[in-house]
Amino acid sequence: ANLIALGESKTAEELLLDSESVATRRNQAQLALQHKQPRQALIHLTKALELLVEEDFAARDLAKIYIQQATVYQMLQQPDSARILLQKAQNSLLPLDIKTPEKIHLYPESTFITLFDSWAAWSPTLEEALYYYDLSFYVSDLLAESMVTQEAKMIHYATLRNRSEKCVERLFEVYQRNPDPAY
Repeated sequence: ANLIALGESKTAEELLLDSESVATRRNQAQLALQHKQPRQALIHLTKALELLVEEDFAARDLAKIYIQQATVYQMLQQPDSARILLQKAQNSLLPLDIKTPEKIHLYPESTFITLFDSWAAWSPTLEEALYYYDLSFYVSDLLAESMVTQEAKMIHYATLRNRSEKCVERLFEVYQRNPDPAY
């Protein structure tokens, strides 16, 4: 994953050929996306899911694969499939079959942030988007309570700023279509 982030995709590809694991398949999916091969990415993510269920796994690992798959389906202009996968991710993180989570259901888990940011970005309405961004801010605050290093706090504040900018951008888009002072 570090080689991918550093832009060393050729080296990463060579190393990934020698291994068959959930992490390897997720990294291969990431490389496929970098090479603009979303269908190949889905193949790798499906295999990662198969490998994951064969081992003792954490709910967050399952949710992360579902979120990655949802991202690929969104890229493929298949929002219904993406939403189904986001719901699966949410169901794997919450003990109950909750369609719309509330703050009382949440706990400090970074995967929730990715999930809610995805829900918000792909929400058809402003109200729904802001609702999910609010949940994302809430979980982020829960995680911030245990942060001790300056570096972690700086990263936290940067992500808060980015999320805030997305909220303002969404509000501005709606305001441009409907110049209501409420927006």
